[in-house]
Amino acid sequence: MTFTSAFHRYPMLVLAFFVSYLLIVSPGIFQTIVLAYIIFAMNTSFQLDIEDGRLLYKVILFRSVLFTRQARPEEIEEIQFKLHGFAQRLIKVRKNKGLSLRLLHFKPTNIDRHILTFAKRHQVPVDTGKNYGNISLD
Repeated sequence: MTFTSAFHRYPMLVLAFFVSYLLIVSPGIFQTIVLAYIIFAMNTSFQLDIEDGRLLYKVILFRSVLFTRQARPEEIEEIQFKLHGFAQRLIKVRKNKGLSLRLLHFKPTNIDRHILTFAKRHQVPVDTGKNYGNISLD
């Protein structure tokens, strides 16, 4: 199963127009750097593939894969289900070595069911926060 996520493009587009205006009015290196960052951020997306025996996380820039990280069940210390902010669901895959995978704003939204199924199938420890809610496998 493949899940995708991207930056919210509308706020970035508004910010890009504002910084472009500032660049025209008073050109400077700071405005140029911020505009370049916005352009790269608008064209960055994230992809998570849940395959049999591994989680494959990709960062995609301008439709080409920038880098890939994978997590096999024996490398995973714990999978945490938390609330991020007010009501956004966050899944954190903590690895024994290396950086954790933070999964936020992925579509389709039933990613937590698939991650929980993966964890149960491969006997990976799961920690659901008290405010996260129930995750059913129905």
